[in-house]
Formats: sequence, structure tokens, C-alpha cells
Amino acid sequence: MEDSHGAKRLLSLCVIARDEAHNLPRLLASSKPWVGETILVDTGSLDDTAEIATRLGARVLHRPWQNSFATARNHSLEQATLPWALVLDADEELVVTDPAGLLQALQSDHKAYAIDCHDLRDDGTYAVAPLLRLFQHADPEMRYEGTVHEQLMGVARGHVAVVRATFMHFRHDGHTASVLVTRNKDERNLSLARAQVTAATQEPFAWFCLGQALLTVSNRDRQEQALVAFAQAVSHLNSSHEGEAFVVSLFAGYANTLKQLGRNEESLHLLNAAISAFPGSPDLHLMRGNLLVVAAQLLAAEHDFRSCLSDDAKTFFVRLNPGSTGYEARVGLGLCLLKQGKIEEAKVQLLGALGEAPDNDTRATSLLAAIGNR
Repeated sequence: MEDSHGAKRLLSLCVIARDEAHNLPRLLASSKPWVGETILVDTGSLDDTAEIATRLGARVLHRPWQNSFATARNHSLEQATLPWALVLDADEELVVTDPAGLLQALQSDHKAYAIDCHDLRDDGTYAVAPLLRLFQHADPEMRYEGTVHEQLMGVARGHVAVVRATFMHFRHDGHTASVLVTRNKDERNLSLARAQVTAATQEPFAWFCLGQALLTVSNRDRQEQALVAFAQAVSHLNSSHEGEAFVVSLFAGYANTLKQLGRNEESLHLLNAAISAFPGSPDLHLMRGNLLVVAAQLLAAEHDFRSCLSDDAKTFFVRLNPGSTGYEARVGLGLCLLKQGKIEEAKVQLLGALGEAPDNDTRATSLLAAIGNR
């Protein structure tokens, strides 16, 4: 394929891995048609990661783990010989949907692209958010900093503009509960996030990462600590963070944690501010709509649920809850309409929700049964 060969002349795949023998073949098979070289930095595998990577054509470098994802990633970038770096992890799979678009991007004047990550959830659906994974790496500022959820310095400091890729995405399955427990990723990430905050106390992204890491274990003490971290993150936001994907996740995580702790009014107040900043976010509208139903503000709630089902919401660049533009929103709207006595409109929404319902969710069925019993 001409477009594939064109990309191969320009694109290096950079990977860091440890004990990923079971995942590597999928990643390397998915990327092989598009990359001219693969550099894999092994940070101390005890399995066949290095052997498998070598057999599948990767150049393997061994570097001891130094409690920093940035250090390991930068080592891989320093070994890349082609002008563009594609950064993926072993538990990811590349999907190129527009080969000509990929080649055009690599030949453009742009320096960096954010690629949609389709992140597998425990219920089998995917959350979607753009992550900066494709960039020209010759500039010294295009190196990572941060021990966990690392960022490229040039982008974090606003020196390099990022364009959203429409020609590829990647799937990731390393955040499900079973993987986090089996690989002990939650405690590792929490330790790294604490170190990152200590090193960058004024950086909102560092506080956001700490809050997220704290929530991987669900108990009240961790939730209270996460609230402190999220509050710190929000307090350090400024105009340079406007429109960044992590800010949507920050507001969503903060508001949801407040709700889980029974602090609904605070959650609602926060969501009002968040939606002012991100009016197209289906996740934020869904969360506010559900809170407004509880507060018996039904007309306002109806508006939020209808916003979730709009075309703008369905194309918003961050979609943390796949149901926020479908099933979840339709169930919320159906309940809201039912409470207003709009029975026929409620039935339309709930019947629509049935076709999108997860196997273990019976809310639409229960509400339709309640209507039938009236």
C-alpha cells in the first residue's frame, strides 16, 4: 500500500514495557504496516517480552526502571531515527482508518497530533479521550516530564500546538479492574502520583493525576483525599489550560466524588462552572441532569439530557461515559419526562434506550413496566 510505505519512511514506534509478553504481539501486528522501526525499552521484564519483541522486529533496549515513565519514554525517543514518533503502550492496539490522511499528516507543517484513545471499561464499552501520541521529536522540548501520566514539555508549556488526528485511533484495555489488581498498577500509580505532586505543587495536571490514582481504591478516606487533590488542581488552573482534555476529566471526577459523598449541592455548583467552560460535554450534562432530577428541577434536567443527545455532544472530544450520548441520557430523559407527566414522550425515550441497554441494566425496562402499571 503506497500510503503505508510512505508512512514507514517517516514514523518510529516508541514503546516502553515490562512483562508484557502476552500483549506485545497484538500491538506490534497492528502497527507493523505503518511504522518504519520499533524501539522498545524494556524496564526489567522477567518474562519473554524482550525475546518476543526482537523476534517481531523491534529494536530492544534494556534500561532499569527508575520510578519515572518520563525517563523511560525519553530514552526510547532518543533512539528513534525517523522524524515522527508514535508512542504506544503494550496493552494498546493501533487502528488506522485513513491511510492517506496519516501520510498527509506526516508530511504537513504540524508538529504534534492528539489521537483518540478508546479505553475499555469494565462493562465492555469504551471511553474516548484524545491523547498526544504522535509528534516530531527532534525539538529538545519534545521530551517528557512527570513520573506518571507524563506530558511533553513543549506542549505543556504552550510552545507547540496540537492538532486532533482524524485518521487513526487506538484501543487500550489496561484500565479494567482486573488488570489493575493483577498488575498492582493502582498502588504503583498512586506512589508515582504522590512523588509528582511533591515535585510540581503548582501544576494542576499533577494534582489531577493524584486524585485519579486515589480513586482506584473505593473507600471514603481515599475519596476525601481525592477531593483535596481535585480542589488543588482546580485552584491552579489558568488560561493556558483552556480546552485541555484532562480538565473535563478533572471536573467530572471532582463532581462525581462529591456526589458519592452526598454533597450534591457542591457537586451541582461545580458542574455549573464546568459546563460554562465545556458546554458541549455530554458527561457533564448527564451528571448535572441526574442531580437536577433529585433536586426536582425537572425542566432544567430535561434540557441537560436533551443536550446529551445532540449532535454536538456526540462529537465532543472527550466522552468518558459512552452512555452519556445514548442509553444513560435516554433513561434520564425518560425518567424526567415521566415525573412531569409526559407519558408518551417518556415511552419514546425509554423504548429507544432498550436497544442500547447493557445486558445487566434494567432501568429502562423497569420504568416502562411502571408506565404500563399506571
